[in-house]
Amino acid sequence: NTYTNNTYDIYLNNSNNNDIIENQIAIQMYGIYLENSDTNNVQNNQIDDKQFGIYDPNSNYNQYQNNTLTNCEQAITIEYSQHNTLQENTITENNIGIYLNYTHNNTITIINITNNQYGILDPDSQDNNIQDNNIQDNQYGTYLENTENNTIQQNTYTNNTYDIYLNNSNN
Repeated sequence: NTYTNNTYDIYLNNSNNNDIIENQIAIQMYGIYLENSDTNNVQNNQIDDKQFGIYDPNSNYNQYQNNTLTNCEQAITIEYSQHNTLQENTITENNIGIYLNYTHNNTITIINITNNQYGILDPDSQDNNIQDNNIQDNQYGTYLENTENNTIQQNTYTNNTYDIYLNNSNN
């Protein structure tokens, strides 16, 4: 499917166990929006030029795999959610690559995160696992603020202004 120039391209509300696969999404506000929606699979999507590429408030146990997000204000935003997995995505030339806000127990792994203002921005979260990612050419590779018990391991940081920046965090 191809979606262009819509406010909401794919919107799930209180919808569980869905597959969102192989879509081309470009221009405007929200690419894929999952609200109060659990156990969904978002895979092999191409998202460009959106305010929010993937937006996930209050949704749990979702899988985001093999998506490519480019030139978004916020490529992937996970808020007030838990137990989501982001794996093998490509996130390039966005303001914020991955934004985890008030989340816990999420896994971010095997992702190429390049040329963003913030590669991973993780405020007010706990118990997230960030590992085996390639994080390069960002101003902030991984930025954590007011966080606890997050694990950051086995990532490759190259040519970021700040590879890992911790502010008021205990990890």
